[in-house]
Amino acid sequence: MLGDRPLSITVQRVVASLSWCMTLRLWWNLFTSLGQDVSTEDLEKLKHTDLLEELLKELSKDFPDVGNVFVNERDIYIAHHLQMLAKPRIDENGRYFYGSR
Repeated sequence: MLGDRPLSITVQRVVASLSWCMTLRLWWNLFTSLGQDVSTEDLEKLKHTDLLEELLKELSKDFPDVGNVFVNERDIYIAHHLQMLAKPRIDENGRYFYGSR
């Protein structure tokens, strides 16, 4: 059992958390950023930074709900699954075990 929530559910939660106007604005920003040229300096900068962290930081400035879903809700989901895995369970023979089988 993986602890992370499926990406499709996370994307659905992001879209559901945004108003229709904000959703259009997000898609427009993503669409218009596809054609941008990447310089050598940009590539060097990416080598020394965490790309996902930077992306979420930038998105959270304009779309705080996106950061909330990707970071806060995901952390809660993972913490819950870790807690469930830490609980002792009983197998069909009456023996206790931890985790999933």
